[in-house]
Amino acid sequence: EREGRWHSLVHHYSQLLQLHPQDSQLYHNFAGALLKINQAPRALKAFTKALTYASRSKRPAIYLELSRTHRKLQQYPQALLSLKKLSRLIAPTHWLHKARIALEIEVYRDQQKLSELIAHYQKQAKRRPSQFLPIIARLQKEIMDIDGAIKTYQLLLQHRPNHPSLYL
Repeated sequence: EREGRWHSLVHHYSQLLQLHPQDSQLYHNFAGALLKINQAPRALKAFTKALTYASRSKRPAIYLELSRTHRKLQQYPQALLSLKKLSRLIAPTHWLHKARIALEIEVYRDQQKLSELIAHYQKQAKRRPSQFLPIIARLQKEIMDIDGAIKTYQLLLQHRPNHPSLYL
């Protein structure tokens, strides 16, 4: 029954988009409904249209959804490209930043390339150690680089002795 409702919603959004073809939020909602009925390729097109008409403040959330959808379709280079574009639009303190990093980790994990991501984050840690060192250490533990994780935690201890990730 729920799937029938989503199909109905997709139909209604299609009709609304004919009346309002430049409404970014309608395209965004349409894409979300398409995802609910497992039509990710169509959702990608709708998210892309939403980006076309979106204001600058709405683009970050759309790029995040685009990246999630590319990941769902195992289109990893496109997922990472969307995350890169998202990163350029937001500050490190933006509320979407944590979601961006979490999704980036998932994309690299899916490809079994966490070592590459660790190397990238090590460069980022030079500018923002308290943000990236805990992530690096967690990823090093995940790939069983225990010595690397210990060294990373020691670095974090030097930079921020009271960092929450140092305590259980």
